[in-house]
Amino acid sequence: MKASKIITLFTLLFILKTSIYSQDLSGGDGYKSSIGVITGTDLGLTFKHFLDDKIAFEGILSTGLFYNGNKFTGLLEFHKPFNDLKGLNWLVGGGMHFGSHHYSYYGYHSYNTNSGGYYDKNGKFHPSNGIYKTTYYSFGFDLILGAEYDLANYPFTFQFQIKPFFDFVNRGSHFFDASIAVRYILNKK
Repeated sequence: MKASKIITLFTLLFILKTSIYSQDLSGGDGYKSSIGVITGTDLGLTFKHFLDDKIAFEGILSTGLFYNGNKFTGLLEFHKPFNDLKGLNWLVGGGMHFGSHHYSYYGYHSYNTNSGGYYDKNGKFHPSNGIYKTTYYSFGFDLILGAEYDLANYPFTFQFQIKPFFDFVNRGSHFFDASIAVRYILNKK
């Protein structure tokens, strides 16, 4: 069983390698809208729409890999092509985010009592096994720097980005996202 999986994997990799090297990957002519997935420090969905040839809006709905919560980020990005590579653009921009983060404390917590329960922030006693749960909401400012490649013969784009951010409300434990996005192009220019 294991040998057949390995043979199948190598066959798929060989077909993918052959098809990529046999295509003209000189870059696409641009696109208007795309939708896809983003992975890195966050995992989620991304949508990008160009307002003109150089300015795009990107919306990201994600969940964190290092925290238990969800976040929506809206970004305005300025794209500029690299001189030698058609379809490859670098991008810079900024925007805002809003999120909710769920925290759980196990075992001893300052609200726990010796009687097998705890008091929440409002002073209400909860008999339990020592688990304290709460939700925080965050709001903040984001910057983005990255590069995006529009494939010539395929309706896909690949984007690498770093995104430092600052929370104005309920500052989290980290302030930097790095991710890769793969998007399907909905309509070409």
